Amino acid sequence: MPMSKGNEEREAIERAYRIVMQKEAEDEEKNAQPKREEWMTSVPKSLGNFGLGARTFKKGTVSERDATWEDAPGAKKKRKEEPRSVQAAGVAASDARQAGIVAEKAAGPSLLELHQKKRNEKLANPGYTPGERRPFDREKDMEVRGLKPGASKDAVDRMKEFTDRFANGKDQRFL
Repeated sequence: MPMSKGNEEREAIERAYRIVMQKEAEDEEKNAQPKREEWMTSVPKSLGNFGLGARTFKKGTVSERDATWEDAPGAKKKRKEEPRSVQAAGVAASDARQAGIVAEKAAGPSLLELHQKKRNEKLANPGYTPGERRPFDREKDMEVRGLKPGASKDAVDRMKEFTDRFANGKDQRFL
């Protein structure tokens, strides 16, 4: 039996409505913030021992539950900021006093300015001549200063004596 045009249109509208509603439900699922289950966010009422507890301590003592870790981050932040506002006012006043003290003392010239001034004075002196470049001289430039020809052997001999100075006692050497 063929459907009438009115029923076909109504069914098409209902089908379109169901599709739109289904899409909206899917979008809500995608956009919804994930929620953690209650057991993930709160302390359990009682913990079983599970064989992991302390064997000698906590005999008959009941510890108080600390609920601060369950607080939302906003509540914790609020609680911390309240006393800080008083402290912040005191710190700001102290900073202002320190800034005033620093401003009173005139800062002298920087080290760079001192060195530049000293160099300019040296260059302005008519008797000053900057050092000239000299050619490379192997003997002069490669010489080891402070080490005489026989000094290296003497240094090695002195270093051999260190084992006697810093060694353990002779009677405990092989124990």
